[in-house]
Amino acid sequence: MPTISFKKIIYNIHHRGLWGCLFMASYRMLQMAFPIECILFYRKKLVASQPNVQIAQPLQVGLASHEDIQHLDPKQYDLTGFEDVDLKYGHECYLARLESVVGYVWVSHDSIYDDRIFDINLREDQAYMYKAFTHPEFRGRGIYPTLLNDVCEKLADQGIRTAYIATSIENVSSIRGIRKAGFERLGTVYFFKFGPFQKLIVPNALCTAGSG
Repeated sequence: MPTISFKKIIYNIHHRGLWGCLFMASYRMLQMAFPIECILFYRKKLVASQPNVQIAQPLQVGLASHEDIQHLDPKQYDLTGFEDVDLKYGHECYLARLESVVGYVWVSHDSIYDDRIFDINLREDQAYMYKAFTHPEFRGRGIYPTLLNDVCEKLADQGIRTAYIATSIENVSSIRGIRKAGFERLGTVYFFKFGPFQKLIVPNALCTAGSG
């Protein structure tokens, strides 16, 4: 039987608020009866000079080569084995380094997509950031929002004017980092599955992302 961490309860109340915690409790009870997932989508309008999010040590952010990714330990860095496919389709991986690699985020320039169903084409001046990761030893040090902000700055210099990113409604630390990096909430995608029946609900704001 899983144990309940008092520290985690306090952490969630602090970052979600009491009503947010009550909502999450209801959401998890609903998940027990009907498999449901809620994915939060965020958007950031980019300008050539982004306000920077600072951490104690300067973070070096740059594009990863195929060799860079091959040198990462799959277990330590939560690699899926499909990274070669992402690179083949023209997606980019930005690595964050201090003395070693401490995190990464992938960027797609062609679509906002999800394994389940939806695939929304993007304009040339839009990008979708996905599959972000921070090494466990460096979490809680502002790495994630700094990485996102630095990548947004690089994308803006390439002529990208809007960046999108998504995370699970249950991932409190990811939500906090995304907000700290200056992203605004765009909408929520709901995915229901019950036996052979499945339903995906995508907000209009996201459906029109590639045109707006």
